[in-house]
Amino acid sequence: MSLKVLNAVLQARLPQSTVQPLAPGSKRETPVPPVSTSTKKLVLLALANHCHDDGTHAYPGIRRLAIETGASRRAVQNALHWLVEDKLIAVAQRGGGRGRATNFTLNVTKLLEMQDLRLSSRAPKTMHDVPSLPTERELETVHDVPSLAPGNIARRSRNIARRATPTSMNPLTQTPSPHPPQAGDPLYPIAKALSIVCGMDLTANKGRLFKAAMNLQGAEIRPTPQLIQEAYGASGWWYGYDWRGHKGDLPTPENICATWGQDRRARGKAILTDAERQAEFRRMAAEQET
Repeated sequence: MSLKVLNAVLQARLPQSTVQPLAPGSKRETPVPPVSTSTKKLVLLALANHCHDDGTHAYPGIRRLAIETGASRRAVQNALHWLVEDKLIAVAQRGGGRGRATNFTLNVTKLLEMQDLRLSSRAPKTMHDVPSLPTERELETVHDVPSLAPGNIARRSRNIARRATPTSMNPLTQTPSPHPPQAGDPLYPIAKALSIVCGMDLTANKGRLFKAAMNLQGAEIRPTPQLIQEAYGASGWWYGYDWRGHKGDLPTPENICATWGQDRRARGKAILTDAERQAEFRRMAAEQET
């Protein structure tokens, strides 16, 4: 295998094949059909994979070339014919019979002369060829390129800064969350308790936790941090009665909203009255002060 020849084949721009009339005295009855340049390049790459750096000693068989290129045997034979016609390869020794493949020689000099200018013109050869950024004075005089005008640059900068500005997003709806985590928010104690029993970070999952806390406010049994801990804590109703808790799975905020109140009905406890609820909130406030 020759990396030099492989690189030359990859960057070469091969000519198109055109059908020519048969020469007088030719043994062929019909002319060889043309093949695409992609097929010829695949066959050339396969030959370069077997040749030396000078392009000699490339003698893979038709069957091996067909396997390596993914083309049919007839397409490989037609591609070899047109490569010979284009003088990109030459037959050094013609084979015949089983185990005697034809020995080809690749014309490395011609391949280097056929380099695709589209590949070589894009890469700067020296540091002096790298274009420099326009100065502010040059930008003020640019009128034929609207995208480089100073007003457009400033407008584009504002749009980029606006898109990069961090906002409090709700992961469920991808809209700004109405409840960022603040200690003064009345939903904050509920969301904090949900984050503890669910094993979730309050800051990273504030959208889901505050949405669940808001949905629980409309339940028949008003939630408190103590009730959440009793029902969904380590030894609570979730791990004793729910099948997901039996598996050891932590509850999610959506699971808590769907099963809220079932623990009190399962244990036969009465619904909290307004007086009990006020007493619970007073106890919570006293705990926070201490």
